[in-house]
Amino acid sequence: TAFAEELDQVQGGAQDGTSQDGVVGEGQQGAEGESTPEQATAVAEVYAENGDLRESYETLEEAVENAQPGDTVKLLDNVTLKGGYTDANSGLEIRTSVVIDGAGHTIDCGTFRGGIRVYGGDTADQRVSVVFRGATIENFTNVSRCIDTRGGYLDVTLDGSHLVAAGAGNNQPLTVGGSHDE
Repeated sequence: TAFAEELDQVQGGAQDGTSQDGVVGEGQQGAEGESTPEQATAVAEVYAENGDLRESYETLEEAVENAQPGDTVKLLDNVTLKGGYTDANSGLEIRTSVVIDGAGHTIDCGTFRGGIRVYGGDTADQRVSVVFRGATIENFTNVSRCIDTRGGYLDVTLDGSHLVAAGAGNNQPLTVGGSHDE
């Protein structure tokens, strides 16, 4: 119809959910009416030390697990930790030297009272250095921690980050503890 043609010109694409170049939009129907999948949304990106983008990830946990020593993990949105680690109290475990660039976003520790667990290296030569930059880290569970360090050779830097532990009981925004053999 004339109305459909006029609408198509205004919207810049065909009425079947494709653009003029034939690309099917997210969650729209293709030319034959088949449903197209929603595209996953990245919440974190991992950058190499030289600033090159390595990859985008759907969870902060995936981004941290795939980061190489010296990489920067940059948040693109607020996140809630999902966990799934050996220590069931931890929502995120960090075992390598990385920068967590919150870019003004919030990391909600969810139901994990241990929050973010940072592990040190086994020897002084294997020291782990973690920087939390521009992030708000919140934990509202009872007897909660935002960042928990337990052992090994470790440096933790808080650069413009804000820690909020607000559940009932012995809450500690930052817990520093542990030991090493040397």
